[in-house]
Amino acid sequence: SLCFGRPGQFLVHNHRHAVHARFAGLGQAHRHDKHREGDTLECLPVSLEESQSGAVPTHDHRPADHDFLVGGISHLPLVAALALVAATTRDPAWPQMAKLAASGFRDTTRLASGDPVMGRDLLVTNAPNLQRWLGTYIEELERYRRLLGDISALEEELNRMRQAREAWRQQAGY
Repeated sequence: SLCFGRPGQFLVHNHRHAVHARFAGLGQAHRHDKHREGDTLECLPVSLEESQSGAVPTHDHRPADHDFLVGGISHLPLVAALALVAATTRDPAWPQMAKLAASGFRDTTRLASGDPVMGRDLLVTNAPNLQRWLGTYIEELERYRRLLGDISALEEELNRMRQAREAWRQQAGY
């Protein structure tokens, strides 16, 4: 995983100990070992030689491609978590909902607990890609709204998305 950002404030992309080649060109990148929520993150220097030797896996994406990709798998989930917290906590029924909220709500909204300044910086610096992903996400939400009227199609979709997520988990080793 890479740690990068302003001095004293790091943004962590959980890419399984990977160093992105675009940062290796700076002569030094940083990585941290896989962590659990609540662990202290320790950023470790990774030399250019270490990243080029294969000792640390690399992802060779052009910066624009990287920004597009993380817009969908990192920045969009942050906005989704923020929007879910906003939609529920702003509702007059929130005090009652809060008493019922459990692990599903906790897990789905975890990203909303991040540093607001870091979140702002992340979203603003990748706004064009995030706007594209938000458009796609809104289209998917509307499609799911329509699927609520077709139980068979909804069940098929739930099965397809379960299979897609499980395939990703197996490939990524999670």
